[in-house]
Amino acid sequence: MKNLFTLILLMFAACCNLRSQGTVTDVNGNVYSIVTIGTQTWMQQNLRSTSYNDGTPIPFIANSSDGWSGIFTPACDWYNNDTAGKVLNGVLYNGYAVWTGNLAPVGWHVATNAEWATLLNYLGGASAAGTLLIKTGSTGFAAIMAGSEEGNGSFNSELAVWWTSTGVGGSGSNLDVWQLNQGNSTVDNFNSACGHGFSVRCIKDTGSTAKSQSITFNVITAQTYGTSYIILTATSSSGLKVTYSSSDLSVATILGDTVKILTAGTTTITANQTGDSVYSAASPVTHILTVNKKALTITGAVAANKVYDGTTHASISGAILSAPIGSDVVDLTTDTSGTFASAGVGTGISVSTAMTLTGAAAGNYSVTQQTTLTANITAKPLTATANNLTRVYGVQNPALTISYSGFVSGQTSADITAPAISTSATINSNVGSYNIILSGGSAANYSITLVNGTFTITIANQTITFDSIPPVTVGEPAFDLTATASSGLPVSYTSSDTSVVKINGDMATILSNGLATITAIQAGNEDYNASPEITEILKVNKFTQIENTIVTAGLNLYPNPASGVVKIITENYGLLTLTYVSGKIVKQVNITENLKQLDVSGLSAGYYIVRIQSENAIVTGNLVVE
Repeated sequence: MKNLFTLILLMFAACCNLRSQGTVTDVNGNVYSIVTIGTQTWMQQNLRSTSYNDGTPIPFIANSSDGWSGIFTPACDWYNNDTAGKVLNGVLYNGYAVWTGNLAPVGWHVATNAEWATLLNYLGGASAAGTLLIKTGSTGFAAIMAGSEEGNGSFNSELAVWWTSTGVGGSGSNLDVWQLNQGNSTVDNFNSACGHGFSVRCIKDTGSTAKSQSITFNVITAQTYGTSYIILTATSSSGLKVTYSSSDLSVATILGDTVKILTAGTTTITANQTGDSVYSAASPVTHILTVNKKALTITGAVAANKVYDGTTHASISGAILSAPIGSDVVDLTTDTSGTFASAGVGTGISVSTAMTLTGAAAGNYSVTQQTTLTANITAKPLTATANNLTRVYGVQNPALTISYSGFVSGQTSADITAPAISTSATINSNVGSYNIILSGGSAANYSITLVNGTFTITIANQTITFDSIPPVTVGEPAFDLTATASSGLPVSYTSSDTSVVKINGDMATILSNGLATITAIQAGNEDYNASPEITEILKVNKFTQIENTIVTAGLNLYPNPASGVVKIITENYGLLTLTYVSGKIVKQVNITENLKQLDVSGLSAGYYIVRIQSENAIVTGNLVVE
């Protein structure tokens, strides 16, 4: 618990003694933030200069399969041979580059083993300082896992290794290093052969007697592509010559005090004065050089009129681009299309363009669009056609519909005021042809042509319903035939044997016994086809002649024959049923002691059967109606 409390106090003390000290710039123009931890001032990033502090390039040797173990001279490389991590990770140097003593900017040096030990002891010792050194720690040292390059040509990640300037022996011998593994709080100390690639962290010199100096470097005026050169005029307070560097050599290069402009873009121009035996290095001064694109103009473009198509697309022709500089290759593209300000019908509608540049030098130019273009959009022809319809006579009209030809861009009749549609044909209209009439209708972007249609009513079919005819007996009265046609038209009949049955209209008259085929016919009219004929067989049975006065035991009918009221003389009371000889019921009455008569007036002349059913007996008799 005591040790933990001590560590917390040390962390608090480290945080309280962390002071931002500005920046320092190396000979390549790389800028580093600095931090004071305890009594020491450190760079907050790994060194990433590829030149010694006198400007001489450090040999850059990308690792090969043989590695650096066979190289015994100074060298540097990027982690994994990839410049993408330059700013974050810094450069990996071999030990021979450290032995030169010329890596650090003037006024700084590669930290010694003892200076590293001072730092770690201030942070609570090497076993605990790792947590405070990392980027998320509280010291501001901002260590990252920059990796290492092994002598055999491989790269290790997830660790940080820093050279010290402390050698085990003479020049070229092993150097002490400090290593921090990812996720570990302990910083390890050991010595390593110079054939490896590790990071370098610089510490500020103390007790220097060199004079300070400063650079005066005015802001650089923005230039336009086509300007070839500009002269830089920075001066140092020491009178020593100022040198310059450009961060983007594709935009501008430096030759002495002259900037040669190559392309449009931006680059950082850094003014440096590295000092001498009297003056320490001046803090570099940077300014942004902006090279604007040269504007080209478009003339001669014409926008074409068009028929409404539901889009704002415009066709452009005749565009001419003003000439670029010298032999630069620049052409127009997307120069045949533009955009109407609105898609609807109109005259003098503004048309905008978005022409772009192509060609090897296109990146150095901007283009000013021609702004005076107008064109017309005229209405598109649209045909509305009443669809022809057909139905049979006697049914309801189907819905009247319209077909359209000419809509664009997915538009439908919902996008216009549709024409009205009507016909004079009704459910009661006769077979024939009728007009389907279109009228009215309007659309902002269409000119509508109306085409009428034809409503055709065709002749309908019909059927006959004709129930079977029960057998009859000679002597039964004439009866009605009851076939019906689905059309409602009257049905006519024929008899195959008029000696058996004679037809008069709907009435069938029995003449003699035998068989006769009754045919039901509906011949149709202007609205209905003739129906299929329907036939039924009528059987006429013989009838045995009976006496004029018929008396049956228990039943006496008087008078008989009769044409009016018949007296019933019987002792049997009950339901009296009067039928034809065929058995078809004609009439029923209840015979009681007080009601003993039957009214046959109105019945057809013929032979009938009388039947009375009482509780105890059934009595029958024959009756002739005159």
